[in-house]
Amino acid sequence: MSSPITVKEGHDISPDDCRRIWDALPEGFLWEYRDDDIEREARYFGLKITQERRSPLATGFFVGVSSLPGPSAPALIVQPRFSNLDFARMFAACADDPIVAQHLSKTFFVWPGDPPVRSDSASWFTPLLILAFLQVLEELCRRHLRRNYTRVEENLHGRVKGRIRIGEHVRQNMARHRQDRIVCEYGRFDDDCLENRILRAALEVSAAYLVRKHPNLARKATVRGWITRCRAALANVRVVRIRPWQFKGVRAIGSFRHYQMPFRLAWAVLQHVGIDPENLNRMREDILVPPFALCTYELFERYAEARLREKLGPLWVGYSGKERNLRLRGSQYGVRPDFIVIDEGIVVDCKYKFGPPDVTDIYQIVAYSRHRVVIQHIAGPQGRKAPEKLILLYPKVDESRWGRIEADAPDNSFEIPLVIAHLYCPEMSA
Repeated sequence: MSSPITVKEGHDISPDDCRRIWDALPEGFLWEYRDDDIEREARYFGLKITQERRSPLATGFFVGVSSLPGPSAPALIVQPRFSNLDFARMFAACADDPIVAQHLSKTFFVWPGDPPVRSDSASWFTPLLILAFLQVLEELCRRHLRRNYTRVEENLHGRVKGRIRIGEHVRQNMARHRQDRIVCEYGRFDDDCLENRILRAALEVSAAYLVRKHPNLARKATVRGWITRCRAALANVRVVRIRPWQFKGVRAIGSFRHYQMPFRLAWAVLQHVGIDPENLNRMREDILVPPFALCTYELFERYAEARLREKLGPLWVGYSGKERNLRLRGSQYGVRPDFIVIDEGIVVDCKYKFGPPDVTDIYQIVAYSRHRVVIQHIAGPQGRKAPEKLILLYPKVDESRWGRIEADAPDNSFEIPLVIAHLYCPEMSA
């Protein structure tokens, strides 16, 4: 495989690297996305490949590692625009809020079934992978844990259950004058199936990794709660060494359809960290990494949502997807603000980039403020005719102030005061 292509998130790919991608891609290969298919978009970091080849390429709001299609295609590594941002702690902060935690599925993606890539992955990747796995595993254990139905033959004492096995009963009991026993065959639900063994092994690997490498995350009440509840739900499942070939024998359809995402993340954990929960001998970051992508703007929006809920109260949230557009009946023009603080009459729009704001950011939020359906949302009992304030929220990285929101003085150029604010995000330790 040729040397990887490394590019910065949101930046143009150099002409030489664009040429390498074009030459390596199979003929007729297209990357086209629907608005609601963020996983496919994340798979190739927002690059758009159309029939008109040889055009410049630029990445979107994604970071990660991907193995591009084609036998000789180079790997693509996208580095964050904020190089010292601790995504794992941002994810953990989002998971602390019970409402925000339900909307993290569009932030982190991993594809363990694809060929891994050798990369000096960022130090935030492994803890983020483990936190994402523990979160979905806890939800599975709480709502959708399945058991394996098996047929059991047992020589019962003083009782009958299921179907009597006449032949076996004669050989084992009648011939030996054991009149108090009878051989029966019956069905039994058993937690200890292959699917649950994989999840239990990944759970123990994850817990051990956090304790050894990230004790601060391991001590968080949310993370400890996930591990405790998952261990209680999987208490009857044996902790065993999982072999790589066993991943191909699991069920992820029918009654086991809810296992798809937990199994995918468990596979990635065991592939990246190690497959033996009793011998974590692969504790380095510069090893084979499964292709993965983090949607940075989505994670920043969820992080902002958690902080705004904590400081300002109830929100209307414009989660990604067409169904969350605010559209007047019969109108073709819809808008999707990031947040509306209903009680305070504030419209908030997040911008995951360096400030200061450009004119398009300002015009966008001003357009939101004049949309009839937005005004209906903020009217409330006060009967407002317009928002009280508009806030453009940008990230800043500062370990000493993370979690705080600081705002500049309002700009009164518009009829509605416009405020530029910064949300401080956690910084990775050196």
